[in-house]
Amino acid sequence: MPGPGDALACLQGFVNIPLQQFIGFLFYMSILSLMGLGLTLMYQTTKVPNFAYASYVGVGMYVAFLGHERILGIMPPYLLAPLAFLLGGVASLLTYLLVIKPLASRGASIVQLMIATIAVELFASTLIYILSDYYYYVHKIYTVKGFLFRSNDIVLIPGIQLTAAPVIAVSLLAVLVVALYIFINKTRIGIAMRASIENPQLAEILGIPTGRIYLLSWFLAGALGGLAGLLYPMWFYVDPSVPARILITIFAVSIVGGLSSIYGPFLGALVVAFAESILPSQIYGCLYSVGYPEASEILKYGFVFPMILIILFIAFAPVGLAPIVSSALTRLQRR
Repeated sequence: MPGPGDALACLQGFVNIPLQQFIGFLFYMSILSLMGLGLTLMYQTTKVPNFAYASYVGVGMYVAFLGHERILGIMPPYLLAPLAFLLGGVASLLTYLLVIKPLASRGASIVQLMIATIAVELFASTLIYILSDYYYYVHKIYTVKGFLFRSNDIVLIPGIQLTAAPVIAVSLLAVLVVALYIFINKTRIGIAMRASIENPQLAEILGIPTGRIYLLSWFLAGALGGLAGLLYPMWFYVDPSVPARILITIFAVSIVGGLSSIYGPFLGALVVAFAESILPSQIYGCLYSVGYPEASEILKYGFVFPMILIILFIAFAPVGLAPIVSSALTRLQRR
């Protein structure tokens, strides 16, 4: 039976987080915030869970691959960020204009629209595989089947191997939080967008062009996914199956944060990134310190934690963290 010494050793193993792992967590949290914000924005405008969202992230990933030395020769691919932003937005806009809007105008239900987005995701995933095969068999660029550009990044602090990607991602997140607040609360377009989301019928009566607002929302949502996708291979391995695999994680970010709150994805990304990138290794560190080295198998199952979070939050806190935190802060201010 474990004693007090084992419990202390377990605690020490749990709280010991290597610096590189913490940097990776900050990077992952930042790009998940971009993805989650895009998915949440889409849901709030049309109330449709968009299963095609990961394909916009995939667009960004393969825009980054265009920076390969045998294609455009732009490494690291940060100069391609505007292209990733634009193409991600265009892909999202096409989904809305060619699929969501026509079906919705014919009276399609939310379930039917959701199934349509699954079809779009399968189609987009096939296109990614075709693109991969093209560069593999025609141009003999074999790394297209699996690539990681961390070694191509700019090293800012050699001693701790701090590269540019985490700094850019965290800085982008900070700018996004401030810009989003100003945009939603201080600009005419942002206020119109918020009104269209909260009460589209009333917004139309007031003369707000909700159709254009939805177009803008879907473009921005996809563009954020494309931008996150561009940054992804600067730290994580990418192959043609990755966009589809991270879809559950993106949904976890939005659900944990709260689909009703535009700021929810930031909280959701914090929880999901910790659960997926830090928690498994800390559990292993705890178990290893008390004599269970075979527990390393848990490191293979980080992808399971977002699924667990989705189940727990849908069952016990379906509104997500943002409304709960907001309510708690309001009660504290009244005291």
